[in-house]
Amino acid sequence: MDIHQIMTLLVTLFIMRKMELVRGETTHKITFYLHDLSLYKNISFDTAVEEVAPAKDAMPLTNFGQMFVFDDELTAGPSSKSSAKVILGRAQGLYVYCGRVQPSALWSFTAFLDGKGSLSFHGAERIFANTSNPPQRSIHVTGGTGLYQNAHGIASISTIALKVPNYFVLRFDVTISMLS
Repeated sequence: MDIHQIMTLLVTLFIMRKMELVRGETTHKITFYLHDLSLYKNISFDTAVEEVAPAKDAMPLTNFGQMFVFDDELTAGPSSKSSAKVILGRAQGLYVYCGRVQPSALWSFTAFLDGKGSLSFHGAERIFANTSNPPQRSIHVTGGTGLYQNAHGIASISTIALKVPNYFVLRFDVTISMLS
């Protein structure tokens, strides 16, 4: 880069930052882990219940059409051991396997973050589309309440633990913007 390109870049970044300040938005980052369990087929133990079975003609691994309603713990770390986990709240909503050819999931849920408010999430993610280590996918943050009033942003999802078909832990790295 020559000096002209560097100066242009710096001026552009300065103007973009000023525009953000004028709009009065602040950016926040939140990380939590979602623990999903559908092992026992018993509502007293499970945190996710299958409501719709996969289509009979679904390709292997896609589970196309299968839908789960869930009420999962959100924790500060990936551990599922009760002595090691700090519970941040609960996620309630549904996910539907929506890819006929490639495994994909449509998420629609609200994360109730204890005493702080809630964040709403929506979007489809291609489960094995990204080859980064660990693989990350993204869905939208579409709103919030309490401390997160009018939040919008993006949530990057990483699979931390997976025991097909009954258990998974996902890491959500959430970046939100809100009016200050």
